[in-house]
Amino acid sequence: MKKFLTVIMVGLTIALLTSTITLVAYYTGDNSEVAQKSNKQTKKTTQSSAKQSDDTTEEQVNWTKSEQAIYFPIIAYHQISDTAVDDTTVAISEFKEEMEALKEAGYYTLTPDEAYRVLTTGEVPSDKLIWITFDDGSMESYKNVVPILNELKLKATFNVFTGTQEDDVMSETEWRALKKNSLISLGSQAVDNVDLSLASDVNQSYELSESKKTLDSVLKQDTSVISYPSGKYNEQITSLAESNGYKLGLTTNGGLAAAEDGLYSLSRIEMTAEQTKDTFLTEITPAAWGLS
Repeated sequence: MKKFLTVIMVGLTIALLTSTITLVAYYTGDNSEVAQKSNKQTKKTTQSSAKQSDDTTEEQVNWTKSEQAIYFPIIAYHQISDTAVDDTTVAISEFKEEMEALKEAGYYTLTPDEAYRVLTTGEVPSDKLIWITFDDGSMESYKNVVPILNELKLKATFNVFTGTQEDDVMSETEWRALKKNSLISLGSQAVDNVDLSLASDVNQSYELSESKKTLDSVLKQDTSVISYPSGKYNEQITSLAESNGYKLGLTTNGGLAAAEDGLYSLSRIEMTAEQTKDTFLTEITPAAWGLS
């Protein structure tokens, strides 16, 4: 009887071991297959990400030395909205038509760093240059402009007040969101919307230095652009802009930008409502400003 039970126990043990080995082999095979599928999926995801990265990589640009004096338009928008405030409020559809006109005409849109390079070296990435800027940092412009710039892949600069805390003005949240967009740059428009030319020496220094410090800290950048509020400035303000580490100063003096005007007193063309594509394109040409 004992021998019989022993034989049965041995048989059961062997059967159990065989089943275990089979199960291990089976599940190991399955896990291996799952791993292979996972690896393939990871590879596909990586390839997809790389493709997206390639799609958003900055275009390769061939910079060449210009043999002639360089003049280019810096256009200044204040409000992009279908709710008109004044003649500087440009309707959304009109703004999109103007951006499409730039794209169709083959204009190269500049970043602040690229504009600085053009102005200081005389090198150009194209024979058609433009720098698109937005002042006042309104939430409506933020919401209405960025999708259009993204769609058309046009670069632009938003100049913001760093001390204004109102619902209709961009805050640090929007600044950070814009910073993540490779098409967008951010510049300063001082701390508050004040006439710097009438401010005291102390306030002038504060407005320029504190706004740069805030943007540099929040965005982890070296803010290079100051757009003077309402375009008001004087020689002392341009000197302060330079000493505080800005590279370029933007005014609302009508005309095309040129190195001969000084890096801290660059002319801009203020955009107004109710323009057609043709009048818009004409306004940004050298001929419109008496230049050949």
